[in-house]
Amino acid sequence: MNLKISLYSIAALTFGSNNCTSTWQVPANVTTIFVECWGGGGGGGYITGGGGGGYISVRMNVTASATANLQIGAGGSFSVLFSSNGITGGSSIFSIAGMSITANGGFGGIYSVPGVVSISAGLSPGGDFSVSGIADNYYGAYGSPGGITQVTFMQINATDFGTAQVFGNGGDAGNLPGSGARGGYRFASPSVTQTISGSNFAILPGGGGSADHSEGWRGRGGRIIIHW
Repeated sequence: MNLKISLYSIAALTFGSNNCTSTWQVPANVTTIFVECWGGGGGGGYITGGGGGGYISVRMNVTASATANLQIGAGGSFSVLFSSNGITGGSSIFSIAGMSITANGGFGGIYSVPGVVSISAGLSPGGDFSVSGIADNYYGAYGSPGGITQVTFMQINATDFGTAQVFGNGGDAGNLPGSGARGGYRFASPSVTQTISGSNFAILPGGGGSADHSEGWRGRGGRIIIHW
């Protein structure tokens, strides 16, 4: 079996990029293909990482020389501290001859309001999936939700109190464990401040961006792979 990576989106690496689109023609003598789609990861916030993109795969019967339309979902942009949520990742869509599969992007991470850290808004959900014109031979998986930032308070000495924040990881894309970005770490007190930034973007396609102390990180763009 040959393996063709039809298009890999690098939109997640560019702030504000749109989804990528392309077409693909079924090669001669090919009558069956297997297609995998991942949606773009959600951008991270200050309180939670972005959700991972959804996943969908399907085996299709096709006709040689038929043309498929592809859309690769962009990764969601990050949020600015205390300003807005991270941006939801774009959807990845593969369609041919009245059949289509869609892997939706993960939701953007949650931000906070000045002076208040709250997790009442909950997690940033992962993306889901859908099919049209297809009755069977498909498998889908939701992306994982973004992780929540954890805050610990500690006493250093009689007059020095500090806070340690472990920022939430980005959610993993469906069917891609370990694809989300890793969150950062920050310790702050009147006498010392230590900051370790998280991953600058998700590790694998469809992974959510992590939360961080100054702003979230971008989610990573989705992906479509065609096997025949």
